[in-house]
Amino acid sequence: MGNDVSANVGPLQNQLQAPLVAIDPRFITQEEVYLVLKEKFSFSGDDFSIHDTNGRHWFQVKGKTFSLRDKKTLFDVANVPVLTMHSKVFSLHSTQEIYRGQSTDLAATVKKKIKLSFNSSITVTVTYQGRTEILEIKGNFMDRAFIIMRGGQLIAKSTRTNRWGAAALLTDRETYFLEVAAGVDSALMVALAVSIDEIERES
Repeated sequence: MGNDVSANVGPLQNQLQAPLVAIDPRFITQEEVYLVLKEKFSFSGDDFSIHDTNGRHWFQVKGKTFSLRDKKTLFDVANVPVLTMHSKVFSLHSTQEIYRGQSTDLAATVKKKIKLSFNSSITVTVTYQGRTEILEIKGNFMDRAFIIMRGGQLIAKSTRTNRWGAAALLTDRETYFLEVAAGVDSALMVALAVSIDEIERES
């Protein structure tokens, strides 16, 4: 499966020069966030439940398998739509688009670069209030082990091994762990993780 790049990097960058906002400033915290993403399958689509290591619920993702572009919606704890994600049709590359709320306000475009190896890279173009910046995601996406970089700074990482060093059970391959640096939009990071999951399923 290749190396777990997320296990071979240092700690997250928790002193950013400027916060990374893409969805909403309320999803930025002053300390590092450690989230557990658990995928569930149903006849209506594949859903995600997201909580922290204290068991506190953060988000829920609901998907529609038979929609034209496999649309997914991220809800907050009050069940309010935070963002929507779907595949970009007629694209030469595997591409996901992320929109704020249920609008047509584009927050990010997630595009995978094609490589003949397990370790690939994904470019994310983030737009917020007229500003645009580029994030880079590297790792073994098939095994959901990757890091997210912003201008050379490590701002998030995903792995199937939790913070205590225990791997997810073989019978629980739909659970993985996401660390998000302080000052980074956690809703965007969750959306990127779900988008990568979708891109890999389409590959």
